[in-house]
Amino acid sequence: LPIRIDLKAFELKQSWFFIHQLPQQQLAATASVKLSQNGQLTLRSLQLQHQYASISADAQADLSFPFKHQLSTSLNLHSPDYPSTRLNLNSAGDLKNLQGQFAVRDSANINGRFSLKDVLQQASWQADLSINDTTLNDWLSAFAINGLEPLRLDGNVNLTGDAAQRMQIIPDLDVIYATQDATMTGNITLEGQQLTLKSVTLASPERGGLSI
Repeated sequence: LPIRIDLKAFELKQSWFFIHQLPQQQLAATASVKLSQNGQLTLRSLQLQHQYASISADAQADLSFPFKHQLSTSLNLHSPDYPSTRLNLNSAGDLKNLQGQFAVRDSANINGRFSLKDVLQQASWQADLSINDTTLNDWLSAFAINGLEPLRLDGNVNLTGDAAQRMQIIPDLDVIYATQDATMTGNITLEGQQLTLKSVTLASPERGGLSI
């Protein structure tokens, strides 16, 4: 690009917007942006403040194919409708091969790694989740599922998917409901609206097992 831009400071405050019939939303933002003559965009210290969430990010990206980038971002969810949640995410790569990792805290304790390949052609993705003694009741209550005993997950989940809307889930989880402990393993495939269970086992030392 034959231009160079260096915006040292940008600030937006006391901004209100409306989405359909939802209550009015308030948004504030600060950032600095630099566009180099070699076509590289740098976003420094982006801060977005909403009454229900806040986001901070630093990013660097090439504005030419394959759009190589690096991104570091964090999100804090503080909506009255959902459990308080922190998400930290880092990614790097381009449209041919992107990789990253993330961590969820407060409402859950989840670490994950992911990759995405060939976004513009036969896209495919893969993710590995490590779920550490996470209680689901607060999230279930957010979707009006109440009255359950404490339900916790601990273990690992592998997910893969592709542009054909096919997703494969391979769990290796301890499922703890109240004082009952069971292990869930197997292979679950979702393709379109069809769900296929293969060698899925839910086994409990006290109550035996269920295999599908």
